[in-house]
Amino acid sequence: MFIFEMKEKLALYLLLDDMCVDVWALEDYEKWIWGKRHSVRPHLDVERYPRNFDYGNSYISLVDIQNDEFLFGWDFGGLFKYNLREKTVKQIYRVGIKQTCQDSQSCPFAIGTQ
Repeated sequence: MFIFEMKEKLALYLLLDDMCVDVWALEDYEKWIWGKRHSVRPHLDVERYPRNFDYGNSYISLVDIQNDEFLFGWDFGGLFKYNLREKTVKQIYRVGIKQTCQDSQSCPFAIGTQ
């Protein structure tokens, strides 16, 4: 679970067991009412990218949401953006992030940046 701000509301994302990412926003602060804003399964489209690991045993981390796109890191898989309107995933290559991990096997940004 990760808490962040989305369109001036408190929000959180949850990664469920079936690799579904749910994003919730706090709609009413006084009554503590949350509403589900998004529910996506990015791994279904990400599987078309070459890989040397099992997506089912990996972890997704949401980095940001902007302009109806999720930016997320996939451990051992790189950096991806998911377009909410088109429901498509694109891998981001050579994003200018210097690799700082000790072990490239454990760095989500290692693929395509060396």
